[in-house]
Amino acid sequence: MQLWKNNLASFPRRRPSASGDAGSEGRNGLDARGEMVKVRVRVGKSRIAGQGLFTVQDIQKDTRILPYVGERISKKESVKRLTQGNVYIFTFSDQYDIDGKVLGNSARYINHSCDPNCEVEITRRSIWIVAIRDILTGEELRYNYGYGMETYGDFPCNCKAKNCVRYILAEEYWGLIKKKSQRF
Repeated sequence: MQLWKNNLASFPRRRPSASGDAGSEGRNGLDARGEMVKVRVRVGKSRIAGQGLFTVQDIQKDTRILPYVGERISKKESVKRLTQGNVYIFTFSDQYDIDGKVLGNSARYINHSCDPNCEVEITRRSIWIVAIRDILTGEELRYNYGYGMETYGDFPCNCKAKNCVRYILAEEYWGLIKKKSQRF
């Protein structure tokens, strides 16, 4: 599960299987009980990078906030688009990726963080952004993009979290980075 952000050597990591203010968007999500809920979000200036996606309401833990939507493309087409500078390619399956560079995809504004409040859940048919804790109104949505070790040095992290490891990297590799930096 990850947004490629031009990381050609990455592999997917998977989690087992809104009307509102001006500028906000309502999406149908699922709450922790599996009931449909209207989740309101808005795009705004991020302290992490460029624009981010912010809540317009409190969101409970385990709520499916919104889907990552876009064109389903082959791996070959994915590589082509990545080399052309498209940073919204999301690993979906062994055969396909999702090109999230479409107008209706608010999830593309979610930034990486080493201190995430969301994670990605990939089902057979879709990619969902899911709250991993209660999220308060006005918080920026963020998840760990989960990049691998292959080219981690090419992707510096700007999340400013207290536990930031300075690179956009899956948490399972954080210990390796800390050991490398202690050698110098």
